[in-house]
Amino acid sequence: MYQNVKNRATLSVAALCILLFCLAFFPARHGWAQAAKPAAKKPEVKKETPAEASKKLVEKAREQVAKGQNDKAASLLSKALELNDKNEEAWIMLGNAYIRAKKVSNGVATFEQSVKKLPASPTLWFNYGYALGQAGLHKDSLKCFDAVIKIDPASAKAYKYKGYALIKLFRFKEAADTLEAALKLTPEDYRAMLFLGIASVEMGDGEKGRQIIDQALARNPALKGEIPEKVKTYLGI
Repeated sequence: MYQNVKNRATLSVAALCILLFCLAFFPARHGWAQAAKPAAKKPEVKKETPAEASKKLVEKAREQVAKGQNDKAASLLSKALELNDKNEEAWIMLGNAYIRAKKVSNGVATFEQSVKKLPASPTLWFNYGYALGQAGLHKDSLKCFDAVIKIDPASAKAYKYKGYALIKLFRFKEAADTLEAALKLTPEDYRAMLFLGIASVEMGDGEKGRQIIDQALARNPALKGEIPEKVKTYLGI
């Protein structure tokens, strides 16, 4: 009897071992009674930043400018600046879109606002000065060109258009000095050369003015249309 009990115990232990082996081996190998796997995480969709969205609107605006649709471009650029008012390119394009659309006062206002947002940008200061000149506000434009020169002393175009503004203000000696500075930086700038010739004539040095103007026109005859009638009459051209 004792032997029977012992045999039964041995069988029970063996059966238990087999059961444990099955539970441990088969589920892992054949997928039986496996615990549910956690659902795979969906890849995160990167959210577009305001700066990125602003840049995309600028690209769309560029397409409208190429089609001559300045009003549509201006609308897109205004939205771009609502998203990112530090977008220098958007400011430049918006101001110039207004000027091309003959809305010069809007262009001036845009560039005035732009330099408040980005006061260290020589490009925005230059465009602001140019827009003021387009509006006939030459005295106001001087501060803009001075701001460009302060930030970038090698900006020949700032000297050139400051010189032009001084001519418009009848400050011919200052204009000549400023234009000579421009030509030291870019000797082949024939428009600056033309402006210097005009300033020289207006100062009473007709011979020097004629030589400079002739030199400019020899290289770019199209500049003749930019000579004031008074100077043309004086020089007989």
